Amino acid sequence: MGHSPHKAAAVSLGFVHAYALCLDRLACGRSDDWCELEAVEAMKRDPAVRRAVDSCHARRHSCGGGWRDDYCNSLAAIPPHSRAAAEACLQRPCGAIRDCLRSAGARG
Repeated sequence: MGHSPHKAAAVSLGFVHAYALCLDRLACGRSDDWCELEAVEAMKRDPAVRRAVDSCHARRHSCGGGWRDDYCNSLAAIPPHSRAAAEACLQRPCGAIRDCLRSAGARG
């Protein structure tokens, strides 16, 4: 399977750095899923990232959980221009938000 040249730009460098630091310290036998969560938390130290993630979770709740919370957490991993597009998605009707988030680069 080929890789798109645009895939690398779909993840912020800060997230990649935090993820790599975690992998370097990861204990044997522990899932690397932990590093994804740790990198999300590291990125949420940035107020703009925290606002985007928290706004997404709040909107998800107000929509009755219409999409997986992973879509909201993934806003911490995408570059600022993609995150801004994803935040704009939260203004749409509930039924349109998940597909809009995906189009912006969020993943669930």
